[in-house]
Amino acid sequence: MARPDYPYAPHLDLVEQLHGHAVADPYRWLEDADSPETAVWSAAQDRLVRTHLDELPGRDRLAARLGELLATGLISAPAWRDGRAFWLRREPGQEHGAVWTSGPSGSERLLLDPIALDPTGATTLDAWAPSKEGTRLAYQLSVGGDEESLLRVLDVETGAVLDGPVDRCRYSPVAWLPGGQELFYVRRLPADQVPPGQAQFHRRVWRHRVGTPTDDDVMIWGEGLDPTNYYSCSVSADGRWLVVSASAGTAPRDDVWLFDLSIGGPPASVQVGVDARCSAWVAHDGRLWLLTDRDAPRGRLCVADPLSPTVWTTVLTEDPEAVLEDVALLEDDIVVALRNRHALSEITVHQGDLATPVAVPGPGSCSGLSSLPTGGSRVWFGWTDATTPPQVRHLDAPTGTVTLWQDSPGRVSLESVVATVLEVVSADGTTVRAQVLSPAGTADRPRPTVLYGYGG
Repeated sequence: MARPDYPYAPHLDLVEQLHGHAVADPYRWLEDADSPETAVWSAAQDRLVRTHLDELPGRDRLAARLGELLATGLISAPAWRDGRAFWLRREPGQEHGAVWTSGPSGSERLLLDPIALDPTGATTLDAWAPSKEGTRLAYQLSVGGDEESLLRVLDVETGAVLDGPVDRCRYSPVAWLPGGQELFYVRRLPADQVPPGQAQFHRRVWRHRVGTPTDDDVMIWGEGLDPTNYYSCSVSADGRWLVVSASAGTAPRDDVWLFDLSIGGPPASVQVGVDARCSAWVAHDGRLWLLTDRDAPRGRLCVADPLSPTVWTTVLTEDPEAVLEDVALLEDDIVVALRNRHALSEITVHQGDLATPVAVPGPGSCSGLSSLPTGGSRVWFGWTDATTPPQVRHLDAPTGTVTLWQDSPGRVSLESVVATVLEVVSADGTTVRAQVLSPAGTADRPRPTVLYGYGG
């Protein structure tokens, strides 16, 4: 076979000194995607590879099959508000997901579709949050992939836009107060109020009344703190407690404060200056709950009295092998826990000292435990595995029964493929785990195998 005629790529004599080491970078000129030289070289490379790929047999059949599989839609676990469900669904062939809702009668309807707002597909739905009564929806849209979200509020019954757009809300959480008239959100300071080059920093937590000018918003938190902080916030069901957390950049640690909105004044510190993650919220039972890796690298669940937020009691201890990823707090002091053990999800129902495993559909991944704001006895969660597109399952906690709530729209069946989990002991005694996908049935001869491993 003759050697392909590769396009010429100039080799620069360019060496950088980085951390005391000489690092050659002869092809840095290719980093300029807009240069004519890069365009000419890329086009020549594409022509070269096409002469090889276009001759491969079965390409059209493979492309058609991949298109069929990838066209499957998407579904998210529902968020429940006063008997109304909200969820994200992307139909087969759609570029973006849309928010759907259903009332107590169960009838579904489309609530917010970014494609309907912008048929070009350039507008994406970045985030959404229904009010506690389910009568209003705060949502954030951005255009062209810039993630510079504009915050708006719509009426769930009529679809009318009640507020917005509010700019500088990139990655902003929204926490509603009871009644749907006010909310907390995160917004950057204007660029002319911060040092040059820091326009993407300097976020603040604000209190906003729907339909009023943002100039009337009240700054709640963030002044004088790390300018790179990202903030999250949540409000208790009765509207008394506001939890605000901050993480500097991508640092795996959180500072957490608790505001008593019934009396005003400065917040109480829940965790500040500690090198640990901590997700905190006041649940339907009025207690402060904390999902943290503080003194527990794989995670533990704690509870505290909001009046004494630094006195924690451990409810779920750390598992020596599995990472605690999420919990749902139900009635009768039932806790549903989602853990990841060796890259596979497992769910357990805890009541007192009793822990009952839940039979999930198989070796795969669960996500997004969702329950009723009042607790209830049910949990919804996302489920997927190597051959199953994301679907939503429903768990009845008292019985441990898991049923299908909604399947992936347009799902393609792959019943002819089976997944097997293998454990192999390596030469040094380490147990190596792998998932093997293969055709169903017993093999009558050795099968060609593709081995894939990810290392970071």
